[in-house]
Amino acid sequence: MLRDVAVAAILMSAGACTAAPETASDVSMEVASLVQRWSDASEAGDVQALADTYADQEGFAWIERGAVSYANHAAIVEGLDRVRDMRASITNDVSDISVTPLGDRAAAFHAHYAFQVAGDAFQFSSRGTMSGVAIKQGETWRF
Repeated sequence: MLRDVAVAAILMSAGACTAAPETASDVSMEVASLVQRWSDASEAGDVQALADTYADQEGFAWIERGAVSYANHAAIVEGLDRVRDMRASITNDVSDISVTPLGDRAAAFHAHYAFQVAGDAFQFSSRGTMSGVAIKQGETWRF
C-alpha cells in the first residue's frame, strides 16, 4: 500500500513538471508577437533575427503575389544575405493582426502591412494583407 502511494505521488509530481498546454489566448498573443517581431527585425535590418522568424523544415515556402518567392528556408536565408549588403532604409508596418489557433503548436494568421525599401538607386513599396501559418518549434513561433 505504501509503495502504491509513493508511485502515485511520483507520477503526480512528474505530471506537474510538464508544461501546461497553451490556451487559445496564449497562442494568439504569441503568434501576433511573431508577426511584430518579423516587422521589427526587417526595419532594424537585423538579418539574423529576421531569419529566425522562418521555420527551417520541409514544406516551408514564402509566397508573394501568388507565386513562390522562396521555395525553402535556405533560399530565404540566401535572399536575406543579399539584403544585408544593401544600403537601404526599410519601413515595415503591420496592423490588425488576427490569429486563429489551430492547436497548441500551430495557428493561421493574417495582418495588414505597409512595406517600403528605399536605397540610393531604387525604391520599392507594397501594401496589403499577409496571411500564413505559424508553427511552434521548441519554444519559438515561426512562419
